[in-house]
Amino acid sequence: MSNNLAPVHYLSVIAVVVLDALWGFAEGFMLFWSPLFVIFLAFTSGGLAGYAVYQVQRQLAHDTHQQALAKAVVLGILAGVPFMVTGTVLGLVVLVWLAAASIFKGGSDDGGGGTHKRAPEDLPDMPKKVVEAPERPSGKNARWN
Repeated sequence: MSNNLAPVHYLSVIAVVVLDALWGFAEGFMLFWSPLFVIFLAFTSGGLAGYAVYQVQRQLAHDTHQQALAKAVVLGILAGVPFMVTGTVLGLVVLVWLAAASIFKGGSDDGGGGTHKRAPEDLPDMPKKVVEAPERPSGKNARWN
């Protein structure tokens, strides 16, 4: 249910950038000592990022299971690549995209995904309650009660 301008919720992208940066330094140091440990870290960071993205997309952006899973797999792979460049740089590009989409959309603060404010023409027709004024008393001795 994300809108067309912002494909993912901004918290999903922040989770990918943070997890990619967190594990990126460890992956860089371990590349020279133990390549097998780098593979383990890559799967771990990718899995954690994918799980975080899935939860954000389901809970905050109200995406369907298939939509959230697809976004989680793609962003999890980006975070799992054992170089910080993919998740961090592409994540920052997507964050700029989300900010621009929010500005051009009118600046709503729903996070780029999920529900949007409905225009009055989208609202259902409400029955109109008509209140009629009482009749004015007439005659010589008429009074308002």
